[in-house]
Amino acid sequence: MAWTTDDDVVAFCRQTRPDLLVLSEVRAPDVDGHSLPRNLYLSNLHPLTLSYLRYVMKIPLVLLWYDTSGDDFPRLEARYPMVDLHVILDHGNVQPYTRQPEKYCYLWTPQDTRIVRTLGEDRPIGVSFAGRLETERYVYRRQFVEQLADRGVSVATRPPTADEVSHLPYADYIALLQRAKITLNFSTHGQLKGRVFEALHCGCLLLEPEGSRAARYVDPGVDYVEYTPDTLADRVLYYLEHDEERRAIAQHGHARAVHDYSPRAF
Repeated sequence: MAWTTDDDVVAFCRQTRPDLLVLSEVRAPDVDGHSLPRNLYLSNLHPLTLSYLRYVMKIPLVLLWYDTSGDDFPRLEARYPMVDLHVILDHGNVQPYTRQPEKYCYLWTPQDTRIVRTLGEDRPIGVSFAGRLETERYVYRRQFVEQLADRGVSVATRPPTADEVSHLPYADYIALLQRAKITLNFSTHGQLKGRVFEALHCGCLLLEPEGSRAARYVDPGVDYVEYTPDTLADRVLYYLEHDEERRAIAQHGHARAVHDYSPRAF
């Protein structure tokens, strides 16, 4: 069923009487086609509609939130008091203070494994990075890529754009992971980015910052490889030269993701 308005959802819920309603954060476009500011978090239903569904129709509500930080929690609690459970994805090592910790659940970012999957060992790209590099916000990422270039390693990246809200087509983004032997992930504050599980499901060797929250879900040295700013280049060069070791860790990480972090497990 295609929902186009809040009224459609209410009508559907009256007809079906669901036991639970799970919704997702959205970044809606404005009239110029650009995303709303990152600090303006919205659900895909208006709070008044959510209140009606929760308090009048008695339907428990779950909201999924992506790429959130501790500063966002007061906004969520003020705007969505009717929500029973906030599922926080892409979360970091610092768990923010909240007066209602029972309303928060921290999970990994689920993947559609019909799309995010390995295509085998035909991997013409040595090293990839599928995230953003443009704008001053990501200068530290560019420094890592330049560090590798100084050591003779070319990193395949997404095409540069001047507009921070431009998005690489998802199929092209996943293709970068599927065709690479090694992929890099950069995270701040130990954030468990969705790219961790995208890389694992795509079967490439993931290089992840040491101390990342990824270590709570998969095992460093077994499912992926950790690095520090001082060891990144050496780790990349080592696994480019030791293909059997690279392949063994990548395959183990892929099997772990498929078994433990499938859509059904989520």
